[in-house]
Amino acid sequence: FTTDDETRERERRTEQDRREQQRREAEQRRESDIPAQLKRYGDALKNVLTKFPSADRDICIWLDTAEAHFKSVEVPDHLATMLLMPYLSDKAKRLTAKMDATVTNDFSKFKAALQKEFRLTANQHKQAFDSASKRTDETWKQYKTRLETLLRFYLTSRNVSDFNSLVNLILADKLK
Repeated sequence: FTTDDETRERERRTEQDRREQQRREAEQRRESDIPAQLKRYGDALKNVLTKFPSADRDICIWLDTAEAHFKSVEVPDHLATMLLMPYLSDKAKRLTAKMDATVTNDFSKFKAALQKEFRLTANQHKQAFDSASKRTDETWKQYKTRLETLLRFYLTSRNVSDFNSLVNLILADKLK
């Protein structure tokens, strides 16, 4: 009598294991299906991403915001540029179409390439930071975040990575 119960239990476990394996395989197929991934991530992002900015000085902030959204929904790096395409301006789309796949499949390289193509220089970043003022439609916290981002872009464009290079940059700017 116990052998029948043991046999049934073994069969039940085998069937359960088989179903679990099928579920995992289906999940892997779904994860590797790029159109399905684009649809899923695109749906998650469509209400948070905005159109590409018309002012060149806002491009860096826009790219940073998009990257933060990508991280929040765990978008794979190789899909990020494809997900941005509907939001890019015509000029940005043309520039992106000319980029090599190694650039478009790596979001940090894509960001750097787009900034270079739009000729966003260190001086433009500094000017954007220096001339920034609080907009009527933003809170003080949003303004602070925008200032931090503008300053970070300026510091990054000047290769500031530590306190000494920051001091040297401030002094160089003051001496100009």
